[in-house]
Amino acid sequence: WKICIKKILRSRAQNDNIASSRIEQKRKTNKIIKLIISFIIYSVVLGLIEYICGYLCNILFGIDMWNYKSKKYHIGKYTCLEYIPIWGLIAIIITNILKPYINKIIKIIPREFTYFISFIFAFLYIKFIFIISSQI
Repeated sequence: WKICIKKILRSRAQNDNIASSRIEQKRKTNKIIKLIISFIIYSVVLGLIEYICGYLCNILFGIDMWNYKSKKYHIGKYTCLEYIPIWGLIAIIITNILKPYINKIIKIIPREFTYFISFIFAFLYIKFIFIISSQI
């Protein structure tokens, strides 16, 4: 009986090792798939934001802040397919590399200090609104 039990336990241990390695492979694969999907979403969304901001700057201020007409793969004059992947890459770097460090720094800041800074920014914003409205 002892030999049979040892064989059963040994086969279970091997199955557990195989299962844990499969789970680890799925976890790595899922992380890569999440990065790829995030990259595509960031690229599309930030490309759209670039186009909308360029268009609004033209409407509001009457000037082109940037113009991609000279580029080969431009979309209108406000977005270029050459730069859309760069936007996605920058977003991936910010969210996956810089954000954890920024979160650690934010946790160090005392809550009272954040209230004080928020009050100052709110005051400056209201003052700015009054200055702008008095000039109109």
